[in-house]
Amino acid sequence: MDRHLRPTPISSPISEDWVAARTGGGGSLAVGWLRGDDLHIRQAEFIELATGRVVATFEASGAACCIWDARLDAAGTHAVFSAAVNEGLTGQSFTFVDVRSGQVTGQVTVNDRAVDYFPYDLSTDGESVAVVTPERVEIWHRTRGLVASLAQEGGDFATAVAFVSDDELAVSFAGEQPRLAVFDTGSWRLDRELAVPGALSSLAVDPLGHVLVGGGQDGMLARWQLPDWEVLPTWNAGVGTVAELAVAVDGSVLATGLASAVALLDPMGNAIGTPMALDSHIRPVSFADDGDAALIATATGVRRFELDPLAWEETACVLAGRVLDEREWADHVGDEPYRPVCPG
Repeated sequence: MDRHLRPTPISSPISEDWVAARTGGGGSLAVGWLRGDDLHIRQAEFIELATGRVVATFEASGAACCIWDARLDAAGTHAVFSAAVNEGLTGQSFTFVDVRSGQVTGQVTVNDRAVDYFPYDLSTDGESVAVVTPERVEIWHRTRGLVASLAQEGGDFATAVAFVSDDELAVSFAGEQPRLAVFDTGSWRLDRELAVPGALSSLAVDPLGHVLVGGGQDGMLARWQLPDWEVLPTWNAGVGTVAELAVAVDGSVLATGLASAVALLDPMGNAIGTPMALDSHIRPVSFADDGDAALIATATGVRRFELDPLAWEETACVLAGRVLDEREWADHVGDEPYRPVCPG
């Protein structure tokens, strides 16, 4: 059987309290942020996905009013939380956290009275963030502050950023000539520019840094093989304008659209099933366990969706606590011939 995001997929709750989550460390670690009693999102937890053990917790304070998003570095040792600067939602703060201790290791603030959210990405070493502002792309180090500004030219404007390695930062630009610009992270000079088939709204790279994917309008997925920047065939996710992306080690892609649907594409670009409608406007998606599962926000918290068909039977048995009947088998396992695999 192929991997599948079913309309009623086998899933299990990671946390009913989490409103969204992302993974790091090759998909072995997750960070999820929680809604508090006053509806503001100030707390977060780090858990090991294999054991469910809470490694550390974090609570936003001071300049960070309400957590909006988070990123984990490639090793799963550093995180950054983006948050509103204050309840007036003017500007954005970035708080750097040591994952194992939950201790804050740095904080920077980007102010803008006209914009309250900036697209950003965490560097592969967890030391810096690249932030898209209305005028430029700014590079902020966790302790040294602003270290570089990458100006936007003419009527073009940056739409997304992604650290693709220790040495390169990719920036997508929209305008008369949409393009992807690659900057050297040592000098912050422009290294190369690449044509794109259309304006990109999001960027993501796989955990090993082998493939960069850019999502655009009408479900477009532009792709490049790294580190040589070879142009790969363009895919389509069928979810409208792509708002969020995740790329697995094998090149599979999870894409979430502004229409609140998520699609799974296999390593050859084939859509697995039809896009699954989401019951939450929170759109972050992540692969877990090297691509065998996905973490997706739902109205009942963040859930783990099994993408490995071999895990469907076991998970369904655990949820049911008994042998599945034929109808339940069809709903949760699929078109495979029915067999009473659950013990008891």
